[in-house]
Amino acid sequence: MFRIVPPMKTFADIIALWGTATALAADIGETGLNVRAWRNRNSIPASRWLDVIAAAKRRGIEGVTLDVLARLAARPSTDWTPPADDGRAA
Repeated sequence: MFRIVPPMKTFADIIALWGTATALAADIGETGLNVRAWRNRNSIPASRWLDVIAAAKRRGIEGVTLDVLARLAARPSTDWTPPADDGRAA
């Protein structure tokens, strides 16, 4: 069972597929603090890409591939605007 996901234009979009940074963190054995920092920097370390791809597959999230992550990494950082702090700790 796969779900359709919206276009992923940023690493933050990828992280948002889990609903919270904490959920992704739990799926890949990372801390929520680190994943929130990745979201805020709009970056996922390349060393964790395969973990994120595997976690997406386990959850039935389509479209999280090495190609997508590499394309996002190649985009200029000027394309990124940090998310507004919504007050949630997740």
